[in-house]
Amino acid sequence: MSITETIKSLGARLTMEADDVRALLERDHDEVKELLRGLLDDARGRSRKDILDTLKTKLTAHSRAEEKVVYDALIRARAKRDVHVLAEEGYVEHAAVDDLLARIAPLQVGSELWLAHAKVIRELLEHHIAEEQNQTFAQLGELFDRDELAAMGKDFLRRKARVLTAQASKTQRNVAKVVARQRAGKAAQPVRTKKVTGRAKAAKTARRPANASRRAASRVRVAGRRTR
Repeated sequence: MSITETIKSLGARLTMEADDVRALLERDHDEVKELLRGLLDDARGRSRKDILDTLKTKLTAHSRAEEKVVYDALIRARAKRDVHVLAEEGYVEHAAVDDLLARIAPLQVGSELWLAHAKVIRELLEHHIAEEQNQTFAQLGELFDRDELAAMGKDFLRRKARVLTAQASKTQRNVAKVVARQRAGKAAQPVRTKKVTGRAKAAKTARRPANASRRAASRVRVAGRRTR
């Protein structure tokens, strides 16, 4: 980053207020960086899976909202070609992260291939965040005034909430489908009854007369003892 870009970045940070879209983006970035640390530093597989699920949920909502509110605004702005390319680059990097998150999802947590994907995801996101908080934030400060940045912040939060709600609804529907399939599978299972073969039936029938004869002989012996 050049000296000029560094000065612009510092100026952007000094002018940001709480409702500025840049402040909201930075808050999300800090949360993502914390999740990335846990993704690779936590040794427990279950925890890593939970972290990855949370990261994917938050990143998806953040990325879709940022693309519509920030990148599209930069592409539409009357600015130098480099600004438009910077926004398009953001789209490309988001797509790369989406692809990596889809690829890592079915892998065994903690395996060598899983760790390789996780490291690339972290490196890509750290680079993306650093570039965005320097170059993109500086361009936003130059091209839009205080009120416009606040309006972009409101739109960003609204769009992000919409994506999160859609994701939650999709998860609930998927869970409901799984439960329904499990119940249908149990209902379709045939009732198992104990089968009696022809040989077993014959043996059982043959035992009946013998058992009856033994009981009759026993009664005769008891009666004989009583009459003595």
